[in-house]
This record gives sequence, structure tokens and C-alpha cells, in this order.
Amino acid sequence: MKRYLVAGMLLWGIVPGVTACGDVGKPHPSRSGAVTMPNLVGKNGAVAKDDLERLGFADDRIKLSPENRVFVAMPSHWTVAAQSEKPGTRVSLQELIVLSVDKMRHPWLHHN
Repeated sequence: MKRYLVAGMLLWGIVPGVTACGDVGKPHPSRSGAVTMPNLVGKNGAVAKDDLERLGFADDRIKLSPENRVFVAMPSHWTVAAQSEKPGTRVSLQELIVLSVDKMRHPWLHHN
């Protein structure tokens, strides 16, 4: 039984005495420089996030923020409605980028 417990802890990333929460929100130490902010409004949330990561932003520097404060589990189901930095401006790779997102509407799922 103990062997299964240890295997489960490793599978789920649970290790006694270890926490991954300490660095949340801090700038990534190896990321420096600045990039030109693209226009992400209207893009799929997952595509927008990938675009920012390709520019050099660390995952913890990109936040998807829905209006109703629901956790965004699947960025591909959301559309970017606004972004914290204007397109065309130079932005540090250590800046926190907030993408305001709306839930995608699928006409075939809604009955009027």
C-alpha cells in the first residue's frame, strides 16, 4: 500500500516538505529584454498565450482573467477581449501581461 501511495504522490507532484508556490508572481530571473506587444484581441486564449510564450514571456508572466472570475482551465475555450498592454508598445519580458477573456460561444450548443 505504501508503494502505491508514494507512486501517487509522485504522479500528482505531491512531495512532503516541498512547495511550488513560493515563486508565483515573481519575474523569471533569466528573462530580460523587451519585445513589441502584438494585438491579441479576438484571438483564441490558447493561441494568444502561445504567441506570448514564443516572444519570450514566461508562463507565470501571462494571466488569463475572465470577467466573472472563473478559473480558466482550458484557454482554448476563451477569446481575448482586452489586453493590459497596448499593441505596438515595447514591453519588458518581466512584465505581467493580463489578457481579459470571454467564454467562446458555440452556436451549435445554444438553443434559442
